[in-house]
Amino acid sequence: MSADLLDREYDSRRDALSILLGEVGTLAEELGARDRAATLADVRRGVGEPFLFVVVGEVKAGKSSFINALLGAEVCAVAPDPCTDRVNQIVFAEEPFERELSPLLRKVGVHAEILRAIAIVDTPGTGAIIREHQTITENFIPHCDLALFVFAATNPHTGAAWDMLDFVKEQWRKKVVFILAQSDRATAAELEVNRRAVAQYAVQRGLRDAAIFATSAERERSGDKGSGFSEVREFIRETVTGAKPARAKLESAASVAAKVLDEIGEGLETQRAGLRADEAIARQIETRITAGEQRSGREIDALVARLEKSYDLLATDLKEEFEKGLSIGGLLARTFGPLIGQSKNFREWIEELKLGFSRRLAPRVAELAKEGADHYLDGVRLLLNDLIVDLQRARPAGNVNAPQIFMKLPGWHSESADGVIAKLRELLEDDRFADALAGSGTAAIPATIGAGVATVIGVVTAAVTHVLVVDITGGLLTGLAAAGAGLFVLFKRHSLIRDFRRALDEGRERFAREVEERLRGKLGVVYAEIQRGCSPFTDEVKDAHKRLAPLDARLAALRERLRVMREGW
Repeated sequence: MSADLLDREYDSRRDALSILLGEVGTLAEELGARDRAATLADVRRGVGEPFLFVVVGEVKAGKSSFINALLGAEVCAVAPDPCTDRVNQIVFAEEPFERELSPLLRKVGVHAEILRAIAIVDTPGTGAIIREHQTITENFIPHCDLALFVFAATNPHTGAAWDMLDFVKEQWRKKVVFILAQSDRATAAELEVNRRAVAQYAVQRGLRDAAIFATSAERERSGDKGSGFSEVREFIRETVTGAKPARAKLESAASVAAKVLDEIGEGLETQRAGLRADEAIARQIETRITAGEQRSGREIDALVARLEKSYDLLATDLKEEFEKGLSIGGLLARTFGPLIGQSKNFREWIEELKLGFSRRLAPRVAELAKEGADHYLDGVRLLLNDLIVDLQRARPAGNVNAPQIFMKLPGWHSESADGVIAKLRELLEDDRFADALAGSGTAAIPATIGAGVATVIGVVTAAVTHVLVVDITGGLLTGLAAAGAGLFVLFKRHSLIRDFRRALDEGRERFAREVEERLRGKLGVVYAEIQRGCSPFTDEVKDAHKRLAPLDARLAALRERLRVMREGW
């Protein structure tokens, strides 16, 4: 029966391998290996195709009867006279059809279960076979699993079939087997003579030890074990459709899949090696930016400390001047001196203290701020140069040492690295950026100078102005009021000095805090800009890591499935 020709597990194994080939092809396509994906698609189509038998024979040699008996199904029409002069490609179809593919080729669909696994190419049975040799030898012989040359058992000596064999290239002749059909019409002696003749003709055409079988479709239909078909089927099982050759066919396709998986593995390993190097660069970038920001922060702390020291030195002088001004002589001078135009009143004196303090503090602040900003700017410039050197070590997307296929993961890396380098160089060369850094120390100062002094002035003024009553209508009252104010300030002298000192100290704290907050705000903007400039590279490295891990997992899963599949064959 036809089922005897086929390995019973072949279909399921073929289907499983076909699915795997498709998944390997998809992975190769995703990784840019389109040529490998195309190869796998061809292999997959080949695996999915049924076994192909090409049958060549003389007119009335019994080809159609032989095919039907071999397959155990009415696949070919059997007519009493020659009925075709073209090649028929017979395939499985749910609904029968005939389709003209060319003047020399017809495709015929037949609903026979055996054709799900085996396709037949039935050639003409007349001398027209030579006219169609090109169609047969180019389209079918190279791809067939077996070519069966059928001769009448009573007369295998002449005919177009032998001429057809002359057109079959030497590398294809290993697929050829000879059939002496209708053996029930020849005597045993005739069969023996004709078998030797076929063997001799085969040797003349380069085929030694050719497989030759005598068959009888009539005896096969009657169940006669001497029909010769058992031997033919055994040969086909051993060489084409049985477990061993079918496994070899699948193994050939599996070997292609394994080779592509190995190439993908090599490509991914190259990616991993490059990614590890680029991840080290990305970590170095993050470390440098963090360290640079911390260094700039320390420089801000040092600048603020120097500014506080300068403030304290000037504040000490101011405290001494203030205490001296609140002496008895000073109070009398501030109280009565203005009446006779010899000294300034309290309000004018306090304003003079404030302005003098500010004038002395501002130049020192500007000097220290410029010095600190210069250090700050130099540190940022050094950081930018270091980052550029780091990024120049990033692996380019095109690597001459890559394996035969090089999968370019999305977002890989030289383009982004080059873009980041250009951005960092732009920051280095941008005068506005440098100016902003250079001015960052002093820009915060003007609003803070004198802030503590103004608070002190407010405390002193509030303490004395309510007793500084000037009666412009009477000189005597004015003098008494002035004297009373002076005596009042003298009475409050110690508490005023204490409050003045405390106010100056608090002013220093506010001064330092505001300077630090503004400088650190500027620091945050600068380093955020640097971080933002580097992010295209660092983000793509992170993205590549995320993409590579599942690709490794898919590769490992496909390799394991292929291993288990091959071990089960």
